[in-house]
Amino acid sequence: MRKKQQGFTIIEVALVLAIAGLIFLVVFLAVPALQRNQRDDARKRDVSNVVEAVTNYVSNQNKKPDTGNWFPAAASPTGLSTYLSNLSGNVDYVNVAAFPATTAFSTSQDTTAATAAGNNPRVNQIVVFQNAQCDGNVGVKAGSERMSAVVVQIEGGGAGKYYCQDAS
Repeated sequence: MRKKQQGFTIIEVALVLAIAGLIFLVVFLAVPALQRNQRDDARKRDVSNVVEAVTNYVSNQNKKPDTGNWFPAAASPTGLSTYLSNLSGNVDYVNVAAFPATTAFSTSQDTTAATAAGNNPRVNQIVVFQNAQCDGNVGVKAGSERMSAVVVQIEGGGAGKYYCQDAS
């Protein structure tokens, strides 16, 4: 009498391992992209919150906010920081900067050097440019005295990609 062999062949095992490897590869490639998109969405919501805070500040105080870093606020918030308390953990601080009419912010600028000069936002920094307006969705140009452009760098588009929203 002949015995029937039990078990899997090497080809069957290799095929199952290859399929499992492909599944793990897809998961490891998709998860960071999903996390990056979630952080970018949170930054865009933060920009909307800052736009609302700037608009409320200008309406209530009848003046533009003071330039300089103002968030996170000190133990007793003053000025513009009193209008904003709900930023996500994806933003380290907000900087209010006067927009020079001679220096245009654009995605072609070197982000490291320009950020040190206060012109371009980094990924975890929102910049409120006074006297400026958004030039499309990626740059800032000179605007009227009561206008402000709120800009943050996003991760999803690669280095030098920005999201801009007007506050007036």
